[in-house]
Amino acid sequence: MAVLLGILKVMGMILLVLILILLLAICYLLFLPLGVKIYLSYDTVFDARISLCGFTGFFRALAEYHAGEFTWNLQAFWGKCRIAPKEAAEAADISQDENVSDAETSDELSPDEAASSPDFKTSTDAKRSAVVRKKHAGATEKKLDKPDEKQRQALSVLLGEVMAYLKKIRPRVTEADADYSLGDPADTGMFTGAISLWPGVYGKKVKLRPDFMSDELYLKGYIQLEKRIYMIHLLVFLLRIILNKDIRSLFESAS
Repeated sequence: MAVLLGILKVMGMILLVLILILLLAICYLLFLPLGVKIYLSYDTVFDARISLCGFTGFFRALAEYHAGEFTWNLQAFWGKCRIAPKEAAEAADISQDENVSDAETSDELSPDEAASSPDFKTSTDAKRSAVVRKKHAGATEKKLDKPDEKQRQALSVLLGEVMAYLKKIRPRVTEADADYSLGDPADTGMFTGAISLWPGVYGKKVKLRPDFMSDELYLKGYIQLEKRIYMIHLLVFLLRIILNKDIRSLFESAS
């Protein structure tokens, strides 16, 4: 009996440790930020770089576009595990397997030979006639109903929730140094007034100089945007949508 109690005690301690590790991992994912940094520049060529660094560097992603070439990579475990792109040896093995599969399928009939067979023609005609009948049946049976008051209200709530979440994850300009013109002084002035509403514009490290004298459309310089995204905000956003009865009924009626 004492042995059984000892085994149960050890199993309970192990289960408690596993639960604590699971709770710690959930808190780690929900409350630690995912850093997003966007860098755009243009002088003679367009350059762009988007980097993601999440959960104190546990997950990293980088995508770059320079001189017409696109590169990207994914890393995990603080850069110790490279998820993608694959190494050259693995890529060579994959391409070799694809060549083998292509060689195996080359012995089959070509598309032209298969299409010229009478069995293929009869089956194709039967499929086409079935598709046409389904389309006509669907067109006669399907009727577009106007959304009622509840559906309009649910759509309004859904759009409000989406806009509120997009406002939370909206990046802010942290650094910029650029000259720009839209080709027309009035358009340049309107654009300048619009971007002045963006958070972080015209800070200490942000220098955006509109050119009202130029009649050409151009942008020279760079701009950097940053934002910290928390998964807890995404979870709250999804729960508010799922728990709303009107939004659920809207999705059910749409499906």
